[in-house]
Amino acid sequence: GPSFGVSAVLAAMLGLCGLLLTGTLTWQDCLGYQPAWDTLTWFAVLIGMSSQLNNLGVIKAFADGVGASLASLNMHWMPLFGLLHATFFGLHYMFASQTAQVGALYTAFCAMMLAAGVPPVLAAM
Repeated sequence: GPSFGVSAVLAAMLGLCGLLLTGTLTWQDCLGYQPAWDTLTWFAVLIGMSSQLNNLGVIKAFADGVGASLASLNMHWMPLFGLLHATFFGLHYMFASQTAQVGALYTAFCAMMLAAGVPPVLAAM
């Protein structure tokens, strides 16, 4: 991990290689575990889709539009904080996983909260 200057992916791959080399696992064991491949496939698709939403500017356009609407309300930051949290929670049901939702929306919602005057530490939570 980070204490050794190794990424999590590299550590996992080294661990898998160690298990394969010692015979603890066989390649057929790895191929035969269907839920792992399903998870890997679906997460790759979900993370890719959330990444493309960011790359295409959909999330930025959403954040800009919502930010402008919130600014026009002239509300104190506390009710806006609650409103943005409720919206973030509601949008969870439009994403198939929390990882995809956070990857796509966290930065945009943090920016909207900071623009509304929410204290930075509270916005990041």
